Amino acid sequence: MIDAGKLNEAHKLANKELKGVIHKKRGGAQFGDYGAQQTMGDLFISVEHKGELNNYKRELDITNGEGKVSYETALELVRKSLAINAYDGEANYLLGLICRDTGDNTTSKSGFSIAMGDIAYKSSAATELANLFLIEKDWNRAERYALKALAFNQYNLDALQTLALVKRKMGKSDEAKKGALSNC
Repeated sequence: MIDAGKLNEAHKLANKELKGVIHKKRGGAQFGDYGAQQTMGDLFISVEHKGELNNYKRELDITNGEGKVSYETALELVRKSLAINAYDGEANYLLGLICRDTGDNTTSKSGFSIAMGDIAYKSSAATELANLFLIEKDWNRAERYALKALAFNQYNLDALQTLALVKRKMGKSDEAKKGALSNC
């Protein structure tokens, strides 16, 4: 509908199907019934980059709902930071993200592995490692890192989703369901 320019119809449909119902109680109190609050789906974007990256920039255009990323100097800045402190959790986490997005999975894994040494990045870095192993179809390592991420933060939804997917891929659908429900 949106692509066809039928914005009003799309808006009405979204309000009808996605918003839930507002209930009124005595005394004027209102509360919403918004269902299970589940995401509508996952969006995986693969970006192909060739050559050295320069001038990393992130932009968010609220008006058009677009986010843009440019990597031009990101790697250079992260490497300068790592030259000062090779075990800096934030710099290694950023290195992992940049290298993941540019297809250098070996360096990405190294960055995330070192970032796990910083309490602020343990769960996030373990989740990223689980997802890298998931992409490589290394189910055992993906499961191991998803479990590590959950050990650091039992409410990490990305790790829960990754673990459920890995369990399904390993033919353990019952465990996937049980694990997902136990954290609700």
